[in-house]
This record gives sequence, C-alpha cells and structure tokens, in this order.
Amino acid sequence: SEHNLLTNKGIQLVELLGEGSYSKVYLCRKYDQMTDPSKAPVIAMKIVDTSKTSTDYINKFLPRELSVLLKIRHPHIIKLYLLFQRKNKFYICMRYAERGDLLEYVLAHGLITENRARYWTSQLAKAIEYLHTMNIVHRDIKTENVLITECFNVKLCDFGFSRFIGQEEMSSTFCGSISYSPPEVLQTKSYDAKKSDMWSLGVVVFVMLVKRLPFIETENPKLLLTEQLQKSYVVPPKMDQILTQYSKKVIKHLLEPIPKKRWGIEELITSQWLAMDFRLKCRTFAESVAYDQAKKTGEEYASQRRKEREDEEKVKKRRRTWSQRKYDEEEEETQEKSANESQ
Repeated sequence: SEHNLLTNKGIQLVELLGEGSYSKVYLCRKYDQMTDPSKAPVIAMKIVDTSKTSTDYINKFLPRELSVLLKIRHPHIIKLYLLFQRKNKFYICMRYAERGDLLEYVLAHGLITENRARYWTSQLAKAIEYLHTMNIVHRDIKTENVLITECFNVKLCDFGFSRFIGQEEMSSTFCGSISYSPPEVLQTKSYDAKKSDMWSLGVVVFVMLVKRLPFIETENPKLLLTEQLQKSYVVPPKMDQILTQYSKKVIKHLLEPIPKKRWGIEELITSQWLAMDFRLKCRTFAESVAYDQAKKTGEEYASQRRKEREDEEKVKKRRRTWSQRKYDEEEEETQEKSANESQ
C-alpha cells in the first residue's frame, strides 16, 4: 500500500497543502530510525498521478521536468530531496517553504516594499541566470511558482514546462499562464523561450511593486495582446510617485513587447535598480558555486547539441547524395532506353 511505501521511505504525511487535477502536495515529516517522527524535519511532497494526465504530459512534460529537477541545484531554486515512482504515481520530495507562495503573500500582506522587491528580484534573477546558463528555460514563471522561506528568501519552483534548449533553438509550445505570457507566445509564433522567461519575470516584479497584474485583460488573449503591444500597463498615480525611476525602468525593459529589444538576464542583473543595494552587486559563495557549475554544464550541453546537429547534417548529406545518385541512374536508364528504341 501507499502507506507502507512511504513508511519504508521514512515519510509521514502531515496535511494536504494543495491539489490540482492530477497532483497533490502534502506537508510531510522525513525521519530515519534514529529520529522520532514527530520531531523530524518537514518537507513538501508532490504526488503526480499519471493515470489522470494526458499522454502528452506522460511522454513529454513529465520526463522533461524530472530530467531538469535531477540536474539543478541553486540556493534560489527549491531543493529536491528525493524522487521515486510506484506504478503510475511519481513522488517528488522537496524543501518546504514556510511562508507559502508569493501570490498568497502579496494578497495577505499588501504591497511589498521596494527594498524587499529588489532583494527578491535579485534572487529570482540569479536563479534564472543559472538556468539560462545551463540552457534550461522555465516557461512558467509566475507568483504562484515563487516560494518564500521562513527567513524571507525566495525560491523558484514547478518545472513542469521547463526544458533544455539549444543556443539558437526556438520554442513553439504554448506554456504557462496567459497573464504571464509575452506577446510572441500569445501570437502563437515560434519564440525565444529565454526572452519569454524575462517577460514573465517582469510581470512578477510588477505584481510585487504594484500589487496587481500589469494589464487589465486577463482572459481574452486577443485583447490582452493589444494591451501588451501598446505597452498600456498601468501604474496607479500614488504608486508612480513612490516608485524609484530605476524600478520603473526595469518594468519598462522587461515588459517590452519586441523580444529583441527586451532585456536579457545580464541586463537585469547589472541594472541600476539592483545596484542600489550594494549587497546584491556580488554573488554569494553558494550562488558562485552554482553559477560555475552551470557554465560547465551549459558548455557540455552546447557541445553535445553541436555534435548532434553535425551528425544530422551528415545524414541529410548522405541522403541527398544517395537521392542524386538514384536520380542520375534512372536518368541514364531512360536515355539508354530512348536510344535503343530509336534504333
């Protein structure tokens, strides 16, 4: 039974934290033989029931999520402790974030001070820099996927739409929530997923500073797209007076409808807004270790992708040569036949 399976793994269910159409998230205690379960540290466990999901999810999105989760480790990304499967269920054990998600926090506490918003934006930016350096895109950045710990640090979570991507590779799958999707995704064009992540982060920053979504329309993609292209996000006059010019500049450059003009992660990290807090100018030791590892992994992946592309080109070339040879032989046969008939 499931109870026996979890007991053997040293996991005790405490309470249900939330559920979706095919998954449930529980607060649990993780104990060993030496620990009293009631005093064991708490973790969060997501149970995914694949019998309730689509074939697309089982064959494409779940393998991608698990592949990414097993490769990433960063101080501002929720930590994976344990991953196991039994029949059609996957059990994903992660760090528990005591203060819930960013959306809950904003709704409960109202406006976040600009200093705190800056600090949290810096942490999220470093998490995204790490992912993008590893050639991983998240594709579902939103306030519900930003978790807050007891010590008021933020951690990015939910890698259900994430994937590895080549240097020049474009995405075409519509992912994420409409309110956090950039114009190019709503236009169902192939898109640069790294720039798409930056737009979504821009919406998160806006919500932290203004306590509302940037665009009025939240349901009709066509109307929302028009608002986005016209840059008609609204900062209420009161907030406009309070916010620094540098924070408004960040919003402007992240919510830029033209992907090529939109800031990438480096421009955000080196922005004047983040530089206002001297603590954010340098990476912490843990951030540096993670970033160095990301560079190494990213280079290995890029090299692997280059080799794959070269191999694909060789195969195509062989096919073209073979097709040409076949065509030449057929042409020769036809000419011989014509010559024989004319005799």
